[in-house]
Amino acid sequence: MAFADEGDPEGVPGISDPFRGSKWSSPGPKVRPLIMSSKPRSRLRVWLGVVLLAALAAVGVLVYLSRSALVSRFGTVAGPAAPSNTRAAFQTKVTGGQVEFEMVYGRDVTGIVRVTVTDPDGTQLWVLSGPGQGRTPKIVYGVVPADGQFRWAQEWPVDGTPPPDIRGRRVKVRIDTRFSIPFGPGVEISEAEIDVPKE
Repeated sequence: MAFADEGDPEGVPGISDPFRGSKWSSPGPKVRPLIMSSKPRSRLRVWLGVVLLAALAAVGVLVYLSRSALVSRFGTVAGPAAPSNTRAAFQTKVTGGQVEFEMVYGRDVTGIVRVTVTDPDGTQLWVLSGPGQGRTPKIVYGVVPADGQFRWAQEWPVDGTPPPDIRGRRVKVRIDTRFSIPFGPGVEISEAEIDVPKE
């Protein structure tokens, strides 16, 4: 309820304070509204950022350790027969004059993306592009798989000519495989330097 008081020096002209002079009036300085500090919220964001970075670093270390390179001698891949869940392993043999890579796939591998065979110095000898699906049980060096469901293609030599013979030679083999896990799909790389049997 407002009372007309044109002589009010502190209030709005024409409106008086009904509590002036009572125990509810405050003769001291006016109190400013309390403003909450943003520092606690900023500290929370910093801690969340630190925790997130630590989690990402831990995941990165696990991925790095799981991608240890395969080392092979005498045509057989070193290490356990069963690869990790996201990687493929292979065993090399010669059958009927053809070099074959018998594949073993991890549980989460969906298929081969690319097979690359090079000299020890890195010179490309043969590159096969795969569909990333199908989990073919065997790759024959220099032969494009005849799969009616998925498309394979020879990327090197680009003119489609047969690659050089690698029997009895030391070569590097790199197999890129696609995998699918609950966190999403990805590509894993398996590499081996092998001595291909002559026969």
